[in-house]
Amino acid sequence: MLAMIAHIELMANERRQGFELRHIASCKIDSSWEDLTDTAQIELPRNIKLPKLHSGQPTNLKQWIRQGDRVRIRLGYNSNLRQEFIGYVTDITTDLPVRIRCEDAMWKLKQVSASYASKHTKLPELLGRIVPSTIATDVANSDIGSFRTKRSETVAQVLSRLKDYGVYSYFRKETLVCGKIYTGSSNAAKFDFTKNIISNNLRFRLAEDIKVKVVATSVLTNGDRIEVAVGDLDGHVHKLSYFNVQDKDTLKRYAFADLQRLKVDGYHGSFLAFGDPFVVHGNTCELADPHFPERSGRYFIKRVATNFSKNGFRRTIHIDKKAR
Repeated sequence: MLAMIAHIELMANERRQGFELRHIASCKIDSSWEDLTDTAQIELPRNIKLPKLHSGQPTNLKQWIRQGDRVRIRLGYNSNLRQEFIGYVTDITTDLPVRIRCEDAMWKLKQVSASYASKHTKLPELLGRIVPSTIATDVANSDIGSFRTKRSETVAQVLSRLKDYGVYSYFRKETLVCGKIYTGSSNAAKFDFTKNIISNNLRFRLAEDIKVKVVATSVLTNGDRIEVAVGDLDGHVHKLSYFNVQDKDTLKRYAFADLQRLKVDGYHGSFLAFGDPFVVHGNTCELADPHFPERSGRYFIKRVATNFSKNGFRRTIHIDKKAR
């Protein structure tokens, strides 16, 4: 038997010393490179015991936990804890049960204004100008052509707008990653339909049965764009961006090549697994089914929803395209 453990650390600040909560009702974490911001929600039991002030007098929850407090969530089995989330408290409810809502470091960038304008923009230069120097970055060396921030735009809003250029941003721990999606560990976590996959809504589809439409956009150096669409008219839309592809015929060739990579035999959907093995989006996972060995394969992970409660420690893992 494995014992579930949770350590919720509220880090020290100028208002109080740091402390840990080790008895919680539940914890939910949602993490994906598609969403810009990872979120967490901690639900406290009704009989929660808070620390005491230095004077020895008990205090109320609002004195101990406030918006902007730094929080670290570690979950695991037995004595094996892993950091699942680090960020900031964004809200705490006053009714029962008490829920603490949190966001990762993107919450700070939602409060930082951005100013930038250039006719020839490289991602490292852009982020170097708008992201505070206290934040570590890992940025793809990509061109996005002419780019200008809008009035009163925050850094987070700029990062969100970069999705239109096919550039996605997210925090990996406390490092801002921009323009790199699948950069995680090459060691694939192994999942077996007969062992550690609890349930699933995966569907295995043959390449010829997959309907996909690729909408490809090229951003030119002057900021203009050209766009083409290839594939099935009624297919699932994949928006892809390219830089400085000058004509539609060339852009269509690139789009068609990506279309072929999307139309391959494989699983689509998500599955429910235990808290171990630990996975994050950007990693790969190996799916195996002894009953259908020909369907085994490696897939990229695009979203992980973690749920820790009296009902167990579970992860819902959403897979993306097949890893080559």
